[in-house]
Amino acid sequence: MKFTTKLYFISMLMLGLITHKLYSQTSNVTGKITDESGTELFGCNVILLNLQGGIIVGTTTDEKGQYTIEKVRFGSYIIKAAYVGFATQSKRIEVNSDGEQTVDFKLIESSSELDEITITAGRKAEKVSEASSNIHVIGLKSVEIAQEPTTFGLLKNINGIDYVETGMGQQQVNARGYASPFTGGMLTLVDNRSVSLPGIGSVFGSGMGVSQQDIKRVEVIVGPNSALYGSGAAQGVINIITKNPKEYAGTSLTFRGGNKKQLGLSFRTSGLLGEKFGYKISGERFTAEDFDQRVEIISQGQPTGIFTNPNNDIENSTFNGSLYFFPSSNTELVYAGGISFANFVNQSNIGSLQIDNFKFWYHQFRANFSDFFGFGSAFFQANYTSNDLGNTYNLRAVAEAVARGDNEEDAKKAQRFVDESERFDMEFQHNFDLDTKNFITWGLQYTNTLPNSKGTILSDGPQGNKIKINEFGAYLQYENEMLKNIKLTVSGRYDNNDVFGDQFSPKLAVQYKKNNHNVRIVYNKAFTSPAVQPSFSFLPLAVLQTNVEIDPVNLPGVTVPSVPVNMILRGASEGFAITDTNGNQVGKIKKLAPTETESYEFGYKGLLFDKLYIDFTYYHTIYTNFISSPIPINNPELVLDASSVGAGLIPTGQGWASLVFGVPGSTPLTNVAEFPNELVLSYVNFGKAKVDGVDVAAEYSITPNITAKLAYSYAKYGDFEQVPTFIANPGTPNSPENVWRGGLKYVGKQGAFAELTFRAVESYFFTGAQEYQRGEIPSFTVFNLSGEIPLNFIKFSKANLGISLKNLFDNKHIELPGTPKLGFLGSAYLKFNFDK
Repeated sequence: MKFTTKLYFISMLMLGLITHKLYSQTSNVTGKITDESGTELFGCNVILLNLQGGIIVGTTTDEKGQYTIEKVRFGSYIIKAAYVGFATQSKRIEVNSDGEQTVDFKLIESSSELDEITITAGRKAEKVSEASSNIHVIGLKSVEIAQEPTTFGLLKNINGIDYVETGMGQQQVNARGYASPFTGGMLTLVDNRSVSLPGIGSVFGSGMGVSQQDIKRVEVIVGPNSALYGSGAAQGVINIITKNPKEYAGTSLTFRGGNKKQLGLSFRTSGLLGEKFGYKISGERFTAEDFDQRVEIISQGQPTGIFTNPNNDIENSTFNGSLYFFPSSNTELVYAGGISFANFVNQSNIGSLQIDNFKFWYHQFRANFSDFFGFGSAFFQANYTSNDLGNTYNLRAVAEAVARGDNEEDAKKAQRFVDESERFDMEFQHNFDLDTKNFITWGLQYTNTLPNSKGTILSDGPQGNKIKINEFGAYLQYENEMLKNIKLTVSGRYDNNDVFGDQFSPKLAVQYKKNNHNVRIVYNKAFTSPAVQPSFSFLPLAVLQTNVEIDPVNLPGVTVPSVPVNMILRGASEGFAITDTNGNQVGKIKKLAPTETESYEFGYKGLLFDKLYIDFTYYHTIYTNFISSPIPINNPELVLDASSVGAGLIPTGQGWASLVFGVPGSTPLTNVAEFPNELVLSYVNFGKAKVDGVDVAAEYSITPNITAKLAYSYAKYGDFEQVPTFIANPGTPNSPENVWRGGLKYVGKQGAFAELTFRAVESYFFTGAQEYQRGEIPSFTVFNLSGEIPLNFIKFSKANLGISLKNLFDNKHIELPGTPKLGFLGSAYLKFNFDK
């Protein structure tokens, strides 16, 4: 495979580079860790991180609360102290003198984690409370007890996130409005590797190639961040960080069961092989019976409606492994690979899909350099990502084919989606200090995407061209702390997409930091390149019957002759000319352009009275160049009445006519210049919209073990502006104006943990691409309870028993039109840990 050759070549090149050993001066780091009263803390974990967030070494304190990390090379680092029942603390240190450097910690009893380290906000290690972005962190314990059906379920309690469940098989996330049933507005990463599907462009929560047992934490940026991440980060970034065998060695095994036939098994094993090598292997399998996904479809000729016939059985599996090589204490080389399998019902922009035998797999080579030739730290990665939709088909199209008398199995084969797409990408990133007040981050990225539908839904059939998308990005960030308590961050990124051209994404942030307070003012400009489907679609939808003559509405006395006229859904990556039935050009569809996002943000994070943590964000966002749903292209000379057209339509073998965005009012009869006799539907850029919103959260430490949290999100969506007349329905924001979240969390010193949360969503109108996906979503409130206790009577391992109760009071509700009513989900799990 061409990818394998590329990956081996890059791996050997990087291996040769880093094994050129540099002999730097070193020093020891030592210190003492106590609680507030001065009592020494025995067994406290101490982790030394480079400025990329990579783990260099870990140790624990002795009986006197003391620790020592030997032979640390000169440079800048983050050192972190963590102890059960106490708030984690971290400090940035400069190792620059011979002998020992002392770093002491005085930990505070607390169930809050307000001093977490993030590597996502600024592409370097920093405290969450000091980041220039609106960032949130989901910690390890919250991940472990959640026991979510998919990874996206972990994000339901993040303030500012629009979270939607359509069943156990699918959860979706978005931020700051304008979601779709299959949204992809937030860039999703696992260990900095993109997990979006190369062809579709969105993300399956059950198909990321990561098992939840291997997740250490999840970092979420709410709001645009293209200045560092490029296209796809216009509404935020999700970075899932997995466990490192240096920090988490041992074997764990979890058994899970619950109502709706829930059964789960997951495992993880990892460790170090001497001083130079490490490994980890993890996997999980989850099966269940989803909530009833049947959807009634009212169609012409079916006045009583027809029902889809989905398979509600969920079967999701993931397996992955990593090999680590440590040629020196400051260098880490990792190969990681994994595969996911999934079967479930998925809501998409073209209707409900029966995901059947879906596969997603990846290979990753990455390298962390804590001392990059004596000049800062660096990170490199090369990734290969691919997916196969297997036997996936559209439920509605199959149901309509069966209603016409077709054999069901034959209809499934005829409606099969083909998506065997691939992506190869590389990134190099370098961080360094100019001095103690000036910090630089820069990087380069290259992505090669190869969508492949074998001509079933894209223009890559035997008569078309293979689709290739090459993207190059370069970014630079400068941080300055010359003035007391003031930090300036200036970022910029240049991106070139060989289909859609150049983009520049700037960011400017000014922060005032003093003690436990951080005020930020931020300007961001971001973009999202058009996805593969609106860019390269070439899909026969229907034909006008040859024995039907239609009278044009605007041309009295003129009859369209009874010739075959095809209805085609066509992408607009290059634009195309429109002709009338005589071959005269009457219009032109412009080439699609990226959707742009411009955002102004004011934020505050601070700790008041040592107990009350406040997180406040106000934002004003302007969206331009939306991409429409498939619409009939307007021809001012020839307009047909919709009912007349409908009477003359014959669905194609794939029955796609019912899957487009309706045919409201009147429908134009148009031709594409190179394809005569076509009724064309396509995509266009349009419009402008503004959003003003507030996200505010308060977290209060009632006792050192109990924390209460209350959060509120408000968004005011302006009307669409600059909408062309031929777009009859530009859509709706597809997000609620008001959302409340909150809960209580308990952290016990002996390992007990419990969390009660709620989410209250105000009613709002949702406009999807299908008729059944449009309607009012009633208000709903959902409570969730999770907890875990240690089973100390089990001696052969550390064991924990946990429960996860979702929708605790069985509030039947929908979160997307046309999806099933969700009810109570309960499960219990038993986890065994065999530490090394």
